[in-house]
Amino acid sequence: MRVSSSSDELVRGLRAGELGPSEVTTRIPPSGVTIYSASPSGANLVSAANAEYRFPLAVGTEAAAFFDLGSGLLLPTGLGPAKPVLLGGTNGVLHGSAGIELRWTAPGVQVPFEPITL
Repeated sequence: MRVSSSSDELVRGLRAGELGPSEVTTRIPPSGVTIYSASPSGANLVSAANAEYRFPLAVGTEAAAFFDLGSGLLLPTGLGPAKPVLLGGTNGVLHGSAGIELRWTAPGVQVPFEPITL
C-alpha cells in the first residue's frame, strides 16, 4: 500500500489542477476580440484511489504496475456571489491512468531516483 503526501500526484499523468473541473476564462487583447479558453477552477472535494503491485527486477531496481482513479468536484456552497462558470461535463469527471513505473535506487546512499512512468 502506498501512502501519498500532499505533494504527490493523485492520478499519475495529470498536471496540477486537472483533477478538478475547468472554468471558462476570457481575455480581450488589444484587437478587441474576446478570446475564450478553459483553465482549472480548483476543487473543494477531491477523492482518489491507487492500486499498485511492486516487484524487484535486479539489485536496486524495481518495477510497479499501477492503476489510479480520481475525481474532483467544485461544490457551489460557500463560494459567494462570484461563482466560476464551469465547462459542462467537467465537474466530477472520473479520471484514470494505468501503467508501469520503473525505479532505481543509487547504491550506497539508498536514495531512489524519480520514477520513470510508462
